[in-house]
Amino acid sequence: MAVASQTYTRDDIYSGVEEVVRDSLSFDGRIMPEFGLKSDLRAEDIDLLDIGDRLGKKYGISAKKADFVPQLQPEHLTGGRLNENGLAYVAKFPHIKRDESADTLQQGDLTFESLVSYVQAQLGERLQR
Repeated sequence: MAVASQTYTRDDIYSGVEEVVRDSLSFDGRIMPEFGLKSDLRAEDIDLLDIGDRLGKKYGISAKKADFVPQLQPEHLTGGRLNENGLAYVAKFPHIKRDESADTLQQGDLTFESLVSYVQAQLGERLQR
């Protein structure tokens, strides 16, 4: 369990998130930053809940799936692309990169790098600059 006053480097967080994802998914291959948790690592919704729970316990942060995976609705899309409503909704998730595709987000997926960014944002002042 994380100590509230403990600080982390970006490398610490990357390694820690990678360890959680590997353990949760029983994945032993190489994890690239751009890998989708669902599309590339074959995580299912239940796995994302488990990953969130494990990250919460490891770092003492709120890591509910709804906090780190946008749940796009039909009103967020026009012609399969994020519309103004969708862009405004996704902006509430600062860890999601602007180039994250609507297809990826529609599937409830996000990249490993976005998950690491979420944990970094949650740690805030506990992140060594």
